[in-house]
Amino acid sequence: ADRLKEAVSAALHPEAEAPEPMSPGVLAFARAVQAEKAATNYGTSLVYGTAIRHFEGTLRERFERDDVPFSEVSPTLLRTHQARLLLSEPEGLGHSINYAGKQLRSLRAVLRRAEADGVPGASAAVTAMGALTIRTEKVEKQRLTFEQIKLVEEAELSGRQADARDAWLCSFYLGGLRIGDV
Repeated sequence: ADRLKEAVSAALHPEAEAPEPMSPGVLAFARAVQAEKAATNYGTSLVYGTAIRHFEGTLRERFERDDVPFSEVSPTLLRTHQARLLLSEPEGLGHSINYAGKQLRSLRAVLRRAEADGVPGASAAVTAMGALTIRTEKVEKQRLTFEQIKLVEEAELSGRQADARDAWLCSFYLGGLRIGDV
């Protein structure tokens, strides 16, 4: 009798399916990842922050939105963002192709992280990012001549400028420090 009662009750009043969990927007998730990175890798956190601000600007200027769910990230949205990064001002930000590529790779890393964390819709966003071609150009670095180094050595500087020059010359001659460390 109890089994019959439960079967009738289940047929008349089926349990509602659990709603699919709400997925955070791309920007909300990216900010969480950035905050996590700040504790372990501050430099990466800064790069992610810039990429987030640029993507947020594209969403606001071109789509009049504050955030977008992962499921709505499309190749068209990403191409629009890439174009905004590359277009000269006032239509865009006027960044170099390599800098725009760095911003897009940071955004791709956030999307892949969301996919790895099982965020609903993140797989579609990663697929959309895969349809985007992230271009870069080879940069030919200019090398200093020996005469230019002599001019740096002989420059009349004092205080912090002289200290910075001396540290740089030490790095140049010994090759033991990266310029970024100096």
